[in-house]
Amino acid sequence: MERLNQIGNLSVSQLPGDLYLGVKQHLNQEPCWRSFTNMLDGIYTLSDIEKDARDPDRVERLLLKLRSLEMTIHQFIEYVRLAQIEPILRVFGIRVPVNITHQPFPLWWNITVGESLSIELRATGSPPLLYQWFKDEQRIPSANGDVLQIPSACAGHAGLYTCEVRNNHPEDPAVYSNPVEVSVSPAKPLVIKEYPRSCTISVNGTALLTCSVWGDVNVDYQWMRNGKEVTDFEHDDSETSVSGSNTNELKIKRMHNDDWSGCYCCRISRGDEVIFTKDAIVRVQRHMPSEIYTASDKVALLMGAEDYRCELKLTAPKYDVQAMATIFRNLNFKVVSFLNLTKKEMLAAIHEFKYLVGVGVYCVFYFCGHGFEASSQCYLLPPDAPLGYNDSHCISADAILFNVLLQQKPKICCMILDICRLKREGKPELLKPPKAEYVVCYGTSQGFFSYERNNSGILVSYLKNILQSDIGIEEVFKRLRKEIKDDPIFQEAPADEVIVKQAPEIRTILSESDRSFRDKIDSRGHTQAFMDRQMKWENAHWQPEPRDVTVNFDDFNVIIRLDFQAEFSNVLTVFLSVVDPGDSKICKVKINGIPADIAARAKAYSIQEGTETSLCKNYLPLQDLQRLKADMLIEICVTCFLHDGEQVEKSVVENLGLPLVSRLHLWKQYPDLTRCQEAEEVDIADVCPQAQVYYV
Repeated sequence: MERLNQIGNLSVSQLPGDLYLGVKQHLNQEPCWRSFTNMLDGIYTLSDIEKDARDPDRVERLLLKLRSLEMTIHQFIEYVRLAQIEPILRVFGIRVPVNITHQPFPLWWNITVGESLSIELRATGSPPLLYQWFKDEQRIPSANGDVLQIPSACAGHAGLYTCEVRNNHPEDPAVYSNPVEVSVSPAKPLVIKEYPRSCTISVNGTALLTCSVWGDVNVDYQWMRNGKEVTDFEHDDSETSVSGSNTNELKIKRMHNDDWSGCYCCRISRGDEVIFTKDAIVRVQRHMPSEIYTASDKVALLMGAEDYRCELKLTAPKYDVQAMATIFRNLNFKVVSFLNLTKKEMLAAIHEFKYLVGVGVYCVFYFCGHGFEASSQCYLLPPDAPLGYNDSHCISADAILFNVLLQQKPKICCMILDICRLKREGKPELLKPPKAEYVVCYGTSQGFFSYERNNSGILVSYLKNILQSDIGIEEVFKRLRKEIKDDPIFQEAPADEVIVKQAPEIRTILSESDRSFRDKIDSRGHTQAFMDRQMKWENAHWQPEPRDVTVNFDDFNVIIRLDFQAEFSNVLTVFLSVVDPGDSKICKVKINGIPADIAARAKAYSIQEGTETSLCKNYLPLQDLQRLKADMLIEICVTCFLHDGEQVEKSVVENLGLPLVSRLHLWKQYPDLTRCQEAEEVDIADVCPQAQVYYV
């Protein structure tokens, strides 16, 4: 400072050599140059700044201009102070007090367990700057930088954080940042982002299955085949090798037989939280499917009911319907799947489905939920059945089969009922079997329960591993009965424990027992009917295309991405993510409003992506689409936190049309199944001399 007092009144052009070199070095840097010349209001115009910025001798030209204005070294230093160019101040030995130029933002964080968090600030002052972070006024060991990192939050990280900044000069006081409050919420549920896909592999080919979850979270993976854990193993070049059984990517090399064909899924866990992916079918195509038998088309109606008012709520139907849908799609069926339909809606869905059934068609009907038996007839229990229900509140499986599906004259009709068959009092109308070929698979025998295990019904846990086999339909169910009978849970149970007994019952009336679910479709002679069915199915499964939505604020725009995924024919999940947050530090998006028709079970979920991105992703499963009476309008709300701390919010409305089965208007009144045309009463032996009924 003494030297500066001696030379301060000299012209800036008389800077001593060492000071001149230091000033020149720093002013030649683009940020320092612009900061300083911007302070010279009236001396340097914007065009002068841009022109001289490209001149390699710009510092000499600047000092010559300042000399012509008779600027002293003291005056030059004052401009440097205004521009806050610390390196030049240090050249002159001027100590710069500590100053926090950028405070932490925002001042409140709500993160979840496992997320990462960075709290940062920027400060200026004579070096070296010393940082110390505090939590609830307690010093945090090793937190000595301008950024505080919390790599994986836990409940103990909640609190009030501040940062102390000082330098080595005792006379300069320390400065403190604004306090930042951090709250830690329980971890958001794991959400699967990518499911494994079914595949057919040529002999000696490689199967690759991948899955992933939303968010930057640490999870454990375990691949399963036919319900059993897969382990890695390597063989020589001629044998099958498996790798990645504990990663998100499973690779099976050199598949030359059916030893590794089957039904695959991945178990994903984080601590005590466990979720499973949907099933994927892997098989080896060793030869072309048999062309002895063909179908004019293949269709399947799959129904699950779990949200009961009058009985215990179930967990398996959702997963079982998804598993069956995956398998039948892989078998080239047109699949229609529903979850939690009321009785009125079930009747409507069955009536609409019959238009997909026709001459030469393979037809499958599957129901998973509560049920009972009265007068040797099985009844399906809708979720809206009242307490003290009887057969009048339910739907007769025989009525579905005899009065609706078989009236359409399919080649084969297969009914699979995963329900309990406990007897209840009732005097239902006896229905007459038609002259047709069909198979009925009951999940259990008369008078017994049907059970769930690990989010799956016991019936489907075995059936899904057999359905895709190259065997006849009758053989599928024979094998099913045997494998369930051999289940350890039944083998190890004491004989008097009826509660753990489940034995499927199969009734089959087929003249061509070798017909298979894998039979090819040959629509020749039924081309128009095939095309009509295709159009009807596509109409009932239309969904909106992914789209970008621009939300206009006063000074900036935010771009939101909408993606859609059909979970069932009446459930559509809407994913929202921020593509471009515009001029905002944090941007959050959510759905604020949906039609009242489908609002009863709507619940939004956030997807864990970490706070690093400062963006928000979430999703909303829209259930009960069958109740929509008009185009589905959703209100999207965008909240932005700006860099100056201001919060702004805006909403827009998007029209998603009538997605999936909402186009069928299943809310309308349909006739009861008992009013359908009666089938002709026949003797089973007249229909099919080879007909058989299997009991377990």
